[in-house]
Amino acid sequence: MTIAKNHQVLRSTLDKKVLKSEPVTIDELVQFATVAQSSGRLADRVLFAKAKRLLVDEDVTTDTNAEYRNINERHDV
Repeated sequence: MTIAKNHQVLRSTLDKKVLKSEPVTIDELVQFATVAQSSGRLADRVLFAKAKRLLVDEDVTTDTNAEYRNINERHDV
């Protein structure tokens, strides 16, 4: 898969999760950041910031992840 196609697939997947407020794993975020880094697109940076708010830690419970998201939303500027 070419880098451009991979970037498009990752962006689409992440965008759908952000729109539905679904949890995002660190692996998904890192993959997107790695591919999007070279694009320099403002839209990619905005999507990354939104997805970062939905980041979940797979080692903690769902309740704790919800608490983290609520804290992040309250302190968002």
